[in-house]
Amino acid sequence: MITKNIFGISTLALSAFFCYVVNILAFVNQPPWHNKAVIIAGFSIPAAVFFLLGAFFRGFSHTRRDTGIVLLSASALSALAMLSFFCGWASPDMARYFSADTFHFFSDTVSGIVCLSLYVLIGFALLFIPHQSAER
Repeated sequence: MITKNIFGISTLALSAFFCYVVNILAFVNQPPWHNKAVIIAGFSIPAAVFFLLGAFFRGFSHTRRDTGIVLLSASALSALAMLSFFCGWASPDMARYFSADTFHFFSDTVSGIVCLSLYVLIGFALLFIPHQSAER
């Protein structure tokens, strides 16, 4: 039972990592949108597979809570990484070490913020909005 729980939490953590990668890729300014969509879809597959494995090992009765935790942890890590990047971008000292084209790579803030906002909204909704029962 303990190994099942540890394995379930580990696979949920891996799922959160791949969700984080998907969110960071949403900030990437890749000119052809279809290439970006294929790359994001490619990283979404392992996120879903690891999440399903984690839900299987932890029990499907906690899936709503686990999904909220995975999405909120991935969004928190993504927000921290992007905040660090943008603070470094705003620093005048960074211009001495990097060319201006380096920062252009992560300049698609609209899709990145939309993805981050969706993670946060869905994560909070899954955790804090009460589950409606089908029985009445």
